[in-house]
Order: sequence, then C-alpha cells, then structure tokens
Amino acid sequence: MISAHTKAQEIPMSNFELQRLESRTLFSVLAKIPSLVTNPTIQADREQLHADLVKYRNDKLTLGAQLEAERQAVIDELAKLATNTELQTTLAPLKATYKADRKARNAELRADYEAIAAKRKEFRPTIRADIAAIQAAGDDPTALAAAKAKLETDQATVKAALAPLRAKLEADTQKWIDKIAADRAAILAAQEAVDPTLKTLVDKLEADRTAAKKTFADDRAAIAADRAKLAADIAAAVGTTS
Repeated sequence: MISAHTKAQEIPMSNFELQRLESRTLFSVLAKIPSLVTNPTIQADREQLHADLVKYRNDKLTLGAQLEAERQAVIDELAKLATNTELQTTLAPLKATYKADRKARNAELRADYEAIAAKRKEFRPTIRADIAAIQAAGDDPTALAAAKAKLETDQATVKAALAPLRAKLEADTQKWIDKIAADRAAILAAQEAVDPTLKTLVDKLEADRTAAKKTFADDRAAIAADRAKLAADIAAAVGTTS
C-alpha cells in the first residue's frame, strides 16, 4: 500500500560532498608525492571516479524527482476515492483489520523485546561478578585464568538463553511484516478495483522504484571499483618511485 509518508527520493549529494568523497586518504598520498599527480594512469583514474560520482549524484537528483512526482500522483489519485461511499464501505473492515493487526504486532513485539531485556537483566549480576573477579585477580595468573574462563562460560550461557528469545523476535517480526503487507495489499486491491488508473500509477511507481534502486546500486559499485583501481594504481606508482 502506498503511504503518504513513503519517501521515494534519496538525499542528493552536493558538489561539496562530491569533493569531500574525492579527498579522502587516497588523495593525501598524492599530496605527499607530487609526481603522482601528473601520472597519466592516476589522472585517468581520478577523472573516472569523479565522473561516476557525478553520475551518482545526478541519478539521485533525476530519479528522486521522478519518483517523488509519481508518488504524489498516486496520493492525488487516492484522494479522489475519498468521496466514493461504496468503496469506503468496502474498505472499512479492511482498514479495521489493518489497524488491529498493527496494534497486535506492537504488543507482541514489545513483549518479545521485554523478554530479551528481562533475560539479560537476570544474568547481569553474574556477569558483573565475573568482571569484578577478573579485576580482583590482579597479577595472579591462576586466579585470572579461572576468572576469565568463568566469564566466557557465563557469557556462553547468556547467549544460549537469549537465542530462542531472539529467534522468536525474528520470527514474529517477519510474521507481522507479511501480515501487515497483506493487509495493505488488500486495501490497495480494493481501491484499484474501482480505479484502474490507480493501478497503472502504482505499478509504474513500483517498477521505477525498483529500477532506481538498481541504478543506485550500480553507481555505488562503479564508484567502489574506481576507488579500488585508484588505490591499486597509486600503490603501484609508489612502488616504482621508492
């Protein structure tokens, strides 16, 4: 379900941020060895890195603005359905289920977190005593080894005790993610059933959002590869000058 609070636009990078990204540790080496600045391979590496950083920024600006416009179009289309009495009647029980599921999710996950916190609190005095024993052992190697061994054993016991509680939290979290997503999908399906235009807008937004994520990931991968190549070429050049 499209929410009015969904952010389709990532924060764009400014020119200052681009310069800062290009001025990290690698470039401190260039300042120390002037001959590297004129090295054609390193110059090409820097130009490629800068070009890919600029592309990343521009992609964020362009695609971010596009996704925001598409998201707003969905919101505007949804607003048109507010006066559809028949649809609102259909949506009422679906929204009630969604609201109830969110409340139940919050209660169950809160209980899971509290159970984990309680279990940690239960073992806290033991762990504190173990740490105190290590400190009290001082330079006595036998006492210190015994105290450290006990701490490791007790930490393992705590980890084992927490494992099922953490597994339950993870399972409950995924359960509610799926349930809430299904609730939202049911609401959206009912809205799309009476407004085909909404479905077209939503499908386009989701497709473009997926494509944008891939573009951003590809941009970041290219930048990482540029930095790795620049680092390798600087290392190689430094090796030849030493």
